[in-house]
Amino acid sequence: MKRLIAVVAGMGLATLTTMTHAGEGLPKFEELDADQDGQITAAEAKVHEQLTEMFKSIDVDENGALSADEYQTAAEPKKM
Repeated sequence: MKRLIAVVAGMGLATLTTMTHAGEGLPKFEELDADQDGQITAAEAKVHEQLTEMFKSIDVDENGALSADEYQTAAEPKKM
């Protein structure tokens, strides 16, 4: 029973860590902006799984593309 509790607690900590550092490890904006038009489209984002999963929540103005500011905000480590 103690081992089960430790495993469950560890899973919760891993989830919290993932949520806190969601944007860490993302490539530089310029590397994803394949056509160098100053934005990352959903198609350009597909080369990075984590970014694809986060895309809609990062696209604050809901225009279907990420600006450099939207991307930078997502890439910054979140403070608890």
